[in-house]
Amino acid sequence: AAAAAVFALGVLFQHLNTRPEEGLMQRIIVPMGQRVNLQLADGTDVWLNSGSEFTYSTTFSKSDRRVTLDGEGYFKVAKDARHPFRIETACAAVEVLGTEFDLAASCSTGDFRTSLVEGSVRIEAGDVWTVLKPNESATLHDGTFVISEITDGDEFLWRDGILSFGETPFVELMKRFEQFYGVKIRVDNRRMAGYSAMGKFRQADGVEHALRVLASDAGFDYVFDDKNQLIIIK
Repeated sequence: AAAAAVFALGVLFQHLNTRPEEGLMQRIIVPMGQRVNLQLADGTDVWLNSGSEFTYSTTFSKSDRRVTLDGEGYFKVAKDARHPFRIETACAAVEVLGTEFDLAASCSTGDFRTSLVEGSVRIEAGDVWTVLKPNESATLHDGTFVISEITDGDEFLWRDGILSFGETPFVELMKRFEQFYGVKIRVDNRRMAGYSAMGKFRQADGVEHALRVLASDAGFDYVFDDKNQLIIIK
């Protein structure tokens, strides 16, 4: 069975019905503001980001190693040339033998991105496919994979509870705060539409610390609406 290290309370584990030869299927649902690290039966290490849903077998089949993901996961896949490791998402699939990469795929938005750290991965969407090389990232646009170079490896530090971001518009950054800290934020200050920032914040320091740092630079105020469990940017 897989071993899991849960970094916060509230992660939901579900057992699913399956065929006997596939072993017991397990689903993990990670709430906002939390993350999970687990090791699968084959020795593959998986980190799951906030808001992710991951389904896997406790034993895998004799032919392949197949899992599904909706959200973001970082994978260190154990090498097994006879049994490919395949991750299926709503948009595309990733198949590897043994490698290290980050995968973000959203069923609700249709976004898909694979970033390869080492080894190689094959990604496919319908009849379209490509193979990534180390330090390459692929996104899916209108049924075509667009390849680019990874420019900031720090973006994968979410595994260690660190939010690292390049120049990011304020409203988009607040959406990332919602996921990272597990809070709700409403931006009422229209002036913030023209503000962007870059930097790093630790999850352990809390959302109020991050807001104080940004407020000192951008000059906004914020209040906590305890009744509605909401942070309002004024």
